[in-house]
Amino acid sequence: KDADQIWDDIVRLWTPPECEPQHFTVCGDLTNVFNMLKAKGTRIAVCTSDDRADTLKTLEYLGLHPDKVRCGDDALSSKPSPEPLWDICQQLGVHPSRAVMIGDTLSDIRAGRNAQFGRVVGVLSGGYTNTDLAEADVVLKNVDELLALPLWH
Repeated sequence: KDADQIWDDIVRLWTPPECEPQHFTVCGDLTNVFNMLKAKGTRIAVCTSDDRADTLKTLEYLGLHPDKVRCGDDALSSKPSPEPLWDICQQLGVHPSRAVMIGDTLSDIRAGRNAQFGRVVGVLSGGYTNTDLAEADVVLKNVDELLALPLWH
């Protein structure tokens, strides 16, 4: 088969993943984390490689309301490029050196480093090990541990 035939097969056979609540695995008390951070005046953004439609559906299901959302299908380069993080900072009026990147993939950690964020936090909910995320300033078992960090005090 030539490249066009292979592409046609992929498009014909591709089934997008279902974004339904029964398929979610919640990685800690995100509602509490969001509420506590917002109560301290922290602006929160979500930067994901996932598509916008599924991301918004997930955030709605979880009852989370970030100040900014950047997704993989936005017209920006993807992580580990710093571009989506710089865009978020610019939109929120936050200098990157005063921002914190929290992520559960190596691309997240590298994006935070590439954007020269003030702190980069790894969370072990993305299937990586502590050593895989060693480029982070700190690696946490889950998002619930975020509130104990001195970053928010």
